[in-house]
Amino acid sequence: MDIYESLAEELIEALDRKKKGPPHEDMSAAMRGELAVLRLLSEEERALTAGEISRLLQMTTSRIAAVLGALEKKGLIVRS
Repeated sequence: MDIYESLAEELIEALDRKKKGPPHEDMSAAMRGELAVLRLLSEEERALTAGEISRLLQMTTSRIAAVLGALEKKGLIVRS
C-alpha cells in the first residue's frame, strides 16, 4: 500500500468515527463527493473507470469527472 492509499484509509476511518457525532454543516457537497470516490476506490481491488464509479455511486458522469479532476489535482489519485 502506498502513502496515498494509507492516507485515504486514515481519512475515511476518521470520517466514519466522526459520523457518530453531530453532522458537519461546513463540509461542502464537493468534499462529500471526493470522499465517496476515495472510499469506493479504497475498497475496490481493481481499477475502475469513471463510468463504473458514476454507476456505483449513482452520480452523474459530469460530477464524477469533476471529482476525479479535483482528486487528481490534489495528488490523491492517478488516472490512466
